[in-house]
Amino acid sequence: MDSYEQAKSLLYNSVSRSTLYSIAIQNVGGGTYNSMSRDLTRTESDFVKLFANRITMPGISIKAMTALGQENMGIMRATPNEVRHGNNQLMVQMIENSNFGVQDMMRKLFDQMAINSNPTGYNRSIKMNYYNSYVRNIVVDKLEFPDGHRPLKGAVDTNDIDFGYKRVARYTFEKCYVNNIGEFVLDSSAFDGYVTFPVVFAYESFHYNNNIVYNNGKD
Repeated sequence: MDSYEQAKSLLYNSVSRSTLYSIAIQNVGGGTYNSMSRDLTRTESDFVKLFANRITMPGISIKAMTALGQENMGIMRATPNEVRHGNNQLMVQMIENSNFGVQDMMRKLFDQMAINSNPTGYNRSIKMNYYNSYVRNIVVDKLEFPDGHRPLKGAVDTNDIDFGYKRVARYTFEKCYVNNIGEFVLDSSAFDGYVTFPVVFAYESFHYNNNIVYNNGKD
């Protein structure tokens, strides 16, 4: 019969914590901010890291083709013929600040997809931009506490927000764009609440890296 001690031996460093993660929205120009562009500034990127309070991570599956009697008469076989990267949507919930700056951040990315996407005045014509001019990668790191009582060698230290944590997995979402900026609720009875709203990013595919290499500058 399985025992508590056997379970402890398999869970080397306790269970994974859903509260520990980090998200980075990469800029179109290779990750550097250009004052003439509409990419996120360093401050805005740090805000996204701190105030993205929920991320729904997609899974991976296959789509199958069914054939009857392909090898054995009367036997039905489902043969995989397509890999599905979740539903090609990364859902992130954002906490708004008192200057309503997070909406501005997300609209900054959304507006790159179309000229005059926020139509005002007499000109209400919208023209879509070229696909490769606004797609970008998004990286989500799964973080955990370091092994022991002090930050171990190799802990994530590329910025102050992630310092001291170990990165156990990295998900890189390829060619993303803001697909949907969701609704938010204003409620006169929510005295202790705060405003949140969902943002959905479309992506083409994602790849997963669980090599425990924390900060070698190559991944």
